[in-house]
Amino acid sequence: MNFLIPIIAFIISLITTWFIKEVCIYHGLVEMPQKNRWHKKPVAKFGGIAIYFSFIVSVFLIREINSTIIFLLIGSGIIFLLGLIDDIKTVNPTIKLFTQILLSVSSYYFGFQFFHFAPAYISFPLTILWYVGIINAMNLLDNMDGLSSGIAAIITLVIAISAYLNQNILLMELSLITMCICLGFLVFNFNPAKIFMGDAGSMLIGFLLGSLSLFAVNYRTSNLAITLFLPIMFMAIPIFDTSLVTISRLLNRRKISIGGKDHSSHRLVQLGLSERKAVSFLYIISVFIGFSALAFQLMEIQLWFSGVVLIAISMFFLAVFLTKVKTYPVLSDLPKTEKQQDTQAIRWKTNKNYFSVNLRQSIEMLIDIILITFSYTVAYILRYENSISINHWEIYSITLPVVILSQIFTLSIFRVYRGVWQYIGIPNLLKIFNSILVSFIIIFLYFGLFIHHLDYSSSVLVIYLLLITLLLSASRLFYRLISVFVTGQSDKNNTKNILIYGAGDGGNEVLRSIMNNMSLNYNIIGFIDDDIHKKNLTVLGIPILGGHQELSRIVKEENIDEVIISIQSSTNDEMKKIYTICRKTNVSFKRAKWSLDSVNI
Repeated sequence: MNFLIPIIAFIISLITTWFIKEVCIYHGLVEMPQKNRWHKKPVAKFGGIAIYFSFIVSVFLIREINSTIIFLLIGSGIIFLLGLIDDIKTVNPTIKLFTQILLSVSSYYFGFQFFHFAPAYISFPLTILWYVGIINAMNLLDNMDGLSSGIAAIITLVIAISAYLNQNILLMELSLITMCICLGFLVFNFNPAKIFMGDAGSMLIGFLLGSLSLFAVNYRTSNLAITLFLPIMFMAIPIFDTSLVTISRLLNRRKISIGGKDHSSHRLVQLGLSERKAVSFLYIISVFIGFSALAFQLMEIQLWFSGVVLIAISMFFLAVFLTKVKTYPVLSDLPKTEKQQDTQAIRWKTNKNYFSVNLRQSIEMLIDIILITFSYTVAYILRYENSISINHWEIYSITLPVVILSQIFTLSIFRVYRGVWQYIGIPNLLKIFNSILVSFIIIFLYFGLFIHHLDYSSSVLVIYLLLITLLLSASRLFYRLISVFVTGQSDKNNTKNILIYGAGDGGNEVLRSIMNNMSLNYNIIGFIDDDIHKKNLTVLGIPILGGHQELSRIVKEENIDEVIISIQSSTNDEMKKIYTICRKTNVSFKRAKWSLDSVNI
């Protein structure tokens, strides 16, 4: 390995990027600020030319040119030209997708295969999905100064270390070259950016990362877990950001293909971080997951599985947290036509049938089911010291559903799912502990009555009790720690349990305003609305508990501290009536103040 080549690649990238920047500025080839873009000043574009030129020149410095390098040179040229044309004149999305698929097919036959242990009918479509997904993920990730190039540098560094551990010299050279090129570009791309890479650069980097990540696991690797999960962990941040944006836009009935300020980096900035801190935060996560992936290669399959599950759950918590940030306009901000569409979207969310389960509660239940399954499985493995017989696995398959159902049942009975993770405290943790204890008793009695004839060890339940108590509590606390870390929210202020009076458009906007202003430290319990048809429905995951007749009962049962009246337009008599109702409950209340473009709580 000639370490001089990556250094040369860095110098070439640095000089070429500076030259392209100056040329673009001189000729007025700049990216102007747009409504759906993050930058506020004109910035030079066509930085992808510098990245491609640096890669081509640097690769030719490698003495041994084989079929792998030739393919990367040809493939990078095709994807670069496609992106460059798109930067100059927008390319039809169908043509872009078709070209990416053809490139993916070629990659497959050159040995760059995702999950290559699987039969061709599984590996082939997965490879196409991988390339198309990663190329577009890196394109979407290029949404804030220094984010895409910095993440790419981290990923290629991790791949280079993985290649070193597996004695893959060629992969290490290619990865270090790509890393140094990205770092050279990052000098001019970090906030405040002086040049953008454009689609030519982001799609090129996506193709290279997709290829190198597959090369890393297809070389002298016989571990199924590594082959399946390692590329995903390498590309964790691009996959995470793309998934977050895609799901968020689908849930809000917005077109996936239309850009916006709804990426993970944008949401972090809206939570109070500076652009540099938001990008650095994602850097840290990428480094952590990448080096965790390297460490997992040296572990047994059980630890591999455990580590991947825990990281996946942590990223899911982060995604749930970020989705609370307001990224789409509220009704008062929209033109009439858009307001009508947005109202329809809200009604689509709200007017679910009676048998629909609250979205937030469903997500919490799903997370808990995963944690319960994980805890019970680990308890089994620990009890039998990784030597579980077929008979034991049969008992496991019989008892696991009982454990899950009883635990979810007691968590629901103790109203654990009525709380908000962001405001979790000692009372909430006590509810969790009590529910686990009751569930343990139920399970113990059930097993004693119905499966006492089977070779079942009660110590499995004891280990499970300890694990599930730890994980259910830690999961809630971890979510709150994210909130505190990102927003700087303090525990000094007491959390208030809040009811919103009125579940119409005004109530929706009040709810959004509270969710996006975490410094208020409000725990939103639910809505009060006199429309009987709205009872048992939800607004953005928050239940409508009943009408004013039930206000006194709800205030007592839920320990309500304050009622916020969200009704915008009403007569003085109507407001006096509402004030009288609130006074009878002996609870403080206030009316939301409305302006042209916002609501003040």
